[in-house]
Amino acid sequence: MKKLFILIFTLCFGLTMHAQNTQTDAERERENKMLEAFLPTLDARRSEFVGQPAKKLFDVIRGSAFKIRNIGTEETSPWAEYKGKMWVYGLSLYNKPAQQAMKDKEVYIIRIILDVR
Repeated sequence: MKKLFILIFTLCFGLTMHAQNTQTDAERERENKMLEAFLPTLDARRSEFVGQPAKKLFDVIRGSAFKIRNIGTEETSPWAEYKGKMWVYGLSLYNKPAQQAMKDKEVYIIRIILDVR
């Protein structure tokens, strides 16, 4: 009886945790609308961040609906560079992990071009 009770409790707990992590269609649609409103305003404010520390931009992003779930680098092509070297010149911020973005076939990306190599 004790094992049965523990099994039922574990099953209920697992279902509850899974339900909290699953996003409904309404929540996903609301998040997409907030992102679609935020991204054009961020693009319009682009000149505010030029020459400023990256922390200023990341603080704005952190306070928005855009949740950084994956980061990639912007790199030069090894064929265009001297001796085939590649250089990182920017970042790409994604609102979904790569696996989920491939499955959903939709993702929002913020590309940040840095003035460094």
